[in-house]
Amino acid sequence: MRKLLLFGVSLLGLRAQGITLPESPDEFGVAFKEALDRFKRPDISQRAQAFFSSWETGDLSVPEKKSIARLASRLYKKGFKVYPDLLTFVEAALILKNPETRVRVPVPQFIALSETLAQENPTYLPRFWEIIAKFAPQGIVNQTSIFTWRIDKSEARLGFFTYWDSANFVEKRVPALFFRGTNLICSTGGIDITIREANGVLNLTNRRFIGTEGKADWSRLGVGFTELYCDLDSFVVDMNIRRLEAPKATLYYASFLPHPVKGRFYDDFTVTKDPAQAHSPVFEMTEGSIEIKEFIPNTTYRGGFGLYGLTKYGSAVGDTLAELSVYAKGKEVMRVFLQRLEFSPKKLVANEVSVELYLPFGDTIYYPVTDLIYDVASQEILLNRNRKNPRTRQGFYSTYHKMEMLFDAIQWNPVRDTVMRFTAIIDPKGKYGVVQSIDFFNQREYESYKDILPINPIGAIYRLIKEREAQMKSRRRRAIRSYILDTDILKSQGLDAKTYMKPFQIRLEDIETYGFIKYDKELGTVETPS
Repeated sequence: MRKLLLFGVSLLGLRAQGITLPESPDEFGVAFKEALDRFKRPDISQRAQAFFSSWETGDLSVPEKKSIARLASRLYKKGFKVYPDLLTFVEAALILKNPETRVRVPVPQFIALSETLAQENPTYLPRFWEIIAKFAPQGIVNQTSIFTWRIDKSEARLGFFTYWDSANFVEKRVPALFFRGTNLICSTGGIDITIREANGVLNLTNRRFIGTEGKADWSRLGVGFTELYCDLDSFVVDMNIRRLEAPKATLYYASFLPHPVKGRFYDDFTVTKDPAQAHSPVFEMTEGSIEIKEFIPNTTYRGGFGLYGLTKYGSAVGDTLAELSVYAKGKEVMRVFLQRLEFSPKKLVANEVSVELYLPFGDTIYYPVTDLIYDVASQEILLNRNRKNPRTRQGFYSTYHKMEMLFDAIQWNPVRDTVMRFTAIIDPKGKYGVVQSIDFFNQREYESYKDILPINPIGAIYRLIKEREAQMKSRRRRAIRSYILDTDILKSQGLDAKTYMKPFQIRLEDIETYGFIKYDKELGTVETPS
């Protein structure tokens, strides 16, 4: 309280003693130093002496001194304090003129902007002068214990920036610095991350840089800035934190992509010890489609592209799904339709994808929603129905067999396998099954059922059923009995039951295990699926 009281008395004393600030440059310099010395504070007196030396011998021109003295005198009469207000104003002007200052602005622009603010927003003037005085020497916009934002440029233009405040539905005009071809540098984690060749505006009221052009790269992750970079068409950098958002950007990645692609870019300027674990910068393609052949062996990719740090991935663009084609022995064996897929050199893993498997004999197995695991080296394909996910509970569909197959997984190696394995994803006994539809015929499998019998049981059953259906149709009678007897089957083929019944029963039991018939050995009944 004692310090505040003394400070107030000192200010009143300046007025009471008739202290004025003349508009003449020479008289202003002497009067301003005397007014500062009367505070009788060593720190203020030291700054007063530094001001006076620069005012007398510095780089300010006579017209610039006249403008500063005239404005300071007017503002003093309107109630602005000699300290700290007007001292900060004069010091800021001297800093801008200093040839060693990193960011220099024409002093007439600084004075003109101050005069306008004095009329439109006088309460903001001290804050404006403080920002310029702190920013100009080293170009530091914001400095924290974690990061420092600075702008590396020797010249800038000071003026007003007009923008639409969508939150308050008003047009605002704020003091800003306009840059061309500058570098925005975020120093964090012991390294400098640079947005190069940036054109744009630094809003001095909220520390946001609104860019119209610039270049961002992945150099902090060990990739040269000429090999992988983004041209930013429009972007905003929030220098209160570490964040850059660019809704329009063009990615150049000549070593991987056949041509540049358009999308959006984001960076949170974080640094990781292991570049492979980095989560930024991020690029996501938003326009068009790109084809990448052999990004891993025996594959072709068509669709969108993205980068998550150094992790490459494919993605849908809008409503258009991405496609991945896998080849074996020169022929396409699988096509995947997907929303997103990480381009791993060892294994491709994707959830909730649509898959078509193309088998050698013309069959296509289609699955609308499944999970995919594809081993790149072995070309092993695994399609997995996740029962916990309602979207992946549907069955696989075979176009050749015209049937749906409710298996937990399909395993297939198109290079090595002559059969496709339909199995449960967890099957401790390693059981296998055979699936056939009613209109499928395999000669080799048909012959395997003959064994010691002179007939094939399947064919005999089929013929007897057709004969009885024909009889019922000719008599215009509805078939009541839904089964046939094993003895009737042998009799229809002219075979003696005493001789062939036992081996015939064994074959019927074998056929039953595959689900083709239901056979009751005691009753001798044979039923076929309806």
